[in-house]
Amino acid sequence: MRRSRIILEMVVLTHRFLRGTGFFRDGIMLIAIELLFLRRFWVYRLIRGLLLWMVVIINIIHITPPDNFQSLASAG
Repeated sequence: MRRSRIILEMVVLTHRFLRGTGFFRDGIMLIAIELLFLRRFWVYRLIRGLLLWMVVIINIIHITPPDNFQSLASAG
């Protein structure tokens, strides 16, 4: 029960952070890999940590909000 709640929170956080950046598909793939290795707990923790760092790095790179990015792309 506790493990499935952690997975649900990771899915929600990943979707929330990656939705506006264009990296949502990569997030889905990482979650799939994470679920494959769920039985090996140390691998699960490692991949979860890497996923969180990837989300942080993407948010640092993509500081521009998605709405402004879309308006800039359509104007150019």
